[in-house]
Amino acid sequence: MPPRNTTPTYNGGLSQTANAMVLQTNNDLTMSYRKQINSWLESTTGLGGTMQYDRQNTMVAKAQQLGSFGETVNNGTATVTENRSERSIMGGYLQETIGLFDKLYLTGAARLDASSVYGVDNRWQFYPKVSGSYLLSEEDFWRDSKLSDIIPSVKIRAAWGESGNLTAIGAYDRYTLYNPVNYSGVIGYISSAQLGNTTIQPERQREFEVGTDISMFKDRLSIEFSYYNKDIKDMILNRTLAPSTSFNNRFQNVGVMTNKGIELMVKGVPVQSKDFTWITTVGYTHNKNVINGVEGNGILPFAGGFGQVAAVNGYPLGAFYSTFYARNADGSLLLTAGGLPQRERGTQGPNGTYTAQRDANGQPSGTILSKVIGDPNPKHIVSSDQ
Repeated sequence: MPPRNTTPTYNGGLSQTANAMVLQTNNDLTMSYRKQINSWLESTTGLGGTMQYDRQNTMVAKAQQLGSFGETVNNGTATVTENRSERSIMGGYLQETIGLFDKLYLTGAARLDASSVYGVDNRWQFYPKVSGSYLLSEEDFWRDSKLSDIIPSVKIRAAWGESGNLTAIGAYDRYTLYNPVNYSGVIGYISSAQLGNTTIQPERQREFEVGTDISMFKDRLSIEFSYYNKDIKDMILNRTLAPSTSFNNRFQNVGVMTNKGIELMVKGVPVQSKDFTWITTVGYTHNKNVINGVEGNGILPFAGGFGQVAAVNGYPLGAFYSTFYARNADGSLLLTAGGLPQRERGTQGPNGTYTAQRDANGQPSGTILSKVIGDPNPKHIVSSDQ
């Protein structure tokens, strides 16, 4: 609690207290059965399920305009807010892995998940998965060669599968909520600024990945490389609405997103002795993110982001989309008659395209234009762990 008259935003002082009661439970049950059918064939069957539940109750009491020497909430004009929420997540899976000749492994799995944050019609979702791995270093031609002394282990792997996002929205974000208000001592209710959407459904991610794992020099050097291609449909975005709707924003399933990239990790053990071990790991990631399928003019502003963050067809998610300065053909600023910079004008096209226009005096004319002016996503990510 800040002292009286020390916080300019709260003339007269501020007193505030908050409490949060959170209950979380997580129950998992897994079973696995492995059978060596014969010398070259083995089977591993997995079955499992999970149940998660969380309940939150938060209360905040705040008072402003504190009386002389007052420090507690009851010494001023007090407001009390309380929020309660409950959420349940459950799911189960069945997985089967077949091993052939101790070098080829094939896996198939099916998963069924549900989250209470979505409506009944879209709550349960089915996600399949298949994968395989091949130990090339287990082949006779590899083990019998001198190459095995340098590279004792080489594995090639590939996988395809689907998954969802069960916690993308809050417990009651699918509803249009009503908040209590006190008007002349009588309690009433007004709608929140967020419009509900009871038909919203989980995002669905579909990913293909292929890669290799290589171990060298008696495990003193190892390399992991992966290439992935992930498509996400039914993306959940907090869409900004037109003022004529009487709401500010709404969660909606909008468009598709593609992520393509590579991941590389190199692990080395320069020194390994009885008393000292030195391990260095270096990782590199490159990801290309692109949004498509946004209807209308191909631009969807987010709620928040100072009105400059959007999903734009052909650009990364969260690209900065805003007005920009008018410029001359040589790239210099096109100034007003008073010598000031000005925003570009012309005809706005879809997906942030535009055609600039000039009047008889060479000044911008038409509507104020907008375009993608930046990308917050890094092109390269390098990490190191010693």
